[in-house]
Amino acid sequence: MNNIANISYKILSWYQLFGRKNLPWQTHKTMYRVWLSEIMLQQTQVEIVKIYFNKFIQKYPNIYALSRASLNQILHLWSGLGYYIRAHNVYKTSKIIIQKYNGKFPENFHSLLTLPGIGKTTAGAILSLVHDKRYPILDGNVKRLFSRYLSIQYSLKKEKYFWKYLNKIMPKKNCGNFNQGIMDIGSQICTRYHPKCFLCPIKTNCKTYINQSFTPLKNIKQYKISKVVIWNLILIRQRNKAILLKNQKSSKIWKNLFCFPYFSCRELLLIWLNINKIQVDSIEEMQNIQHKFSHLHLYIIPIKIIIKYNTPIKFSKKNFVWYRFKNPPKIGIPTLVKKILKKLN
Repeated sequence: MNNIANISYKILSWYQLFGRKNLPWQTHKTMYRVWLSEIMLQQTQVEIVKIYFNKFIQKYPNIYALSRASLNQILHLWSGLGYYIRAHNVYKTSKIIIQKYNGKFPENFHSLLTLPGIGKTTAGAILSLVHDKRYPILDGNVKRLFSRYLSIQYSLKKEKYFWKYLNKIMPKKNCGNFNQGIMDIGSQICTRYHPKCFLCPIKTNCKTYINQSFTPLKNIKQYKISKVVIWNLILIRQRNKAILLKNQKSSKIWKNLFCFPYFSCRELLLIWLNINKIQVDSIEEMQNIQHKFSHLHLYIIPIKIIIKYNTPIKFSKKNFVWYRFKNPPKIGIPTLVKKILKKLN
């Protein structure tokens, strides 16, 4: 058996014995279920995705049900999962599948690539896992596994080589099991820190294992980190303890989610209060918060303001909502805002 056939045989044999076969999207497998799981799995751990996937499938069991949901309903269910651009892509794709493809996912690789949020890896995963079509994948776990196996540091310049190599070692049959196998080996055995090489089915040909050259792997993606300071306005009505949230329609951060109104400086916050004729009963600067994204570090200064009891207040219902703890609205709220609301409660 040549080395190419040998590696695919070892991976498939390992998968049959130890691979994951009972994940929620692996039962009653359809393109809809696998697509939804693959979008959620981008940048997110399996255990977290299982929770959100089950919530979505219970609420929207098929693409027809999902296509009838508003963006706000999808964001509400997505709240806490992060990387909210994925929720926007789920919303857009559901509409396209109904309008352009009559409710059926295209089984053509290039057609899948035209859908929002679907790249080569996601398209390959959907087609191989559902229809056993011969398309390789190159997610973070696979990049790490074969960076070590080949002893080649992954980079965008070397991406074509990785795709070519994976296509070369992929078997003609059981392509879905092969792809699931390399994802599982990458996530469970060839971990970022302290890989469990003694359990790896392909260690005998792994150059890193042979040379014992486990130098720390660089991040696959390296972002230039920006630091931003914002002032959060926590505006509270005395009458019913309602808190004002704003739909961030034009914001680059938390787009279309409901957050506290925020400003680049304290002066603009106070000017906004004056323009909207908010009569202040009390003002308090709360404990500052630091929040990190992959490419952005936020330094947040929350300003809690209690409005005078009889102050008349009118805000557009399209852009604002009054959040009440006893009867919270079903809207998309980022995790950070949820944490602050919990403290306030």
